[in-house]
Amino acid sequence: MRERPGGPFGSGLVSVLEGQIAEFQRFDVYNSNAANRQKRLAFYAQDTWRVTPKLTLDYGVRWDIIFPETVNGAGNGGFTDLTAGIIRVAGVGGIPTNGGENIDLTDVGGRFGFAYQAKPRTVLRGAFGQVFDDVGFFGTIFGSSLTQNVPVVTQESVGSASATTPIYSYTSIPGKRHSS
Repeated sequence: MRERPGGPFGSGLVSVLEGQIAEFQRFDVYNSNAANRQKRLAFYAQDTWRVTPKLTLDYGVRWDIIFPETVNGAGNGGFTDLTAGIIRVAGVGGIPTNGGENIDLTDVGGRFGFAYQAKPRTVLRGAFGQVFDDVGFFGTIFGSSLTQNVPVVTQESVGSASATTPIYSYTSIPGKRHSS
């Protein structure tokens, strides 16, 4: 962008077309074969009680067993240890491919529902259920925190302190870094 008295003006698109790049970001994937897996089991039991001809109650319990995420091989994932300030690499240096996490067998949640016939053609229904899930990144059902972390992926971000001073031109953008 070009300067004018009172501040910058212009178009970011024009700056890019002219090859004046003031900010550069990318994600580098060092291992495209890395994959993570997570098994889940659930057991459910339910019963129905017709309290009156107009009121029916449904109640039940669900037990969720969520296994720790694991990667498909040594070096194919990392675990951030905020306390120590390090990344523990899965399958390397005695770190298991699941990070040494344990299965939580206490995820038992209740269910409750009702149906009430207020009029011959009108039924009111409602339900409640408690759900368990593990903490993750990018959503946990299809979590990807293991394979979206160092050593598999890293982020580069370079920017200029001034929006008018380019950090790269098209000919000087660095190539992808390769792990050694």
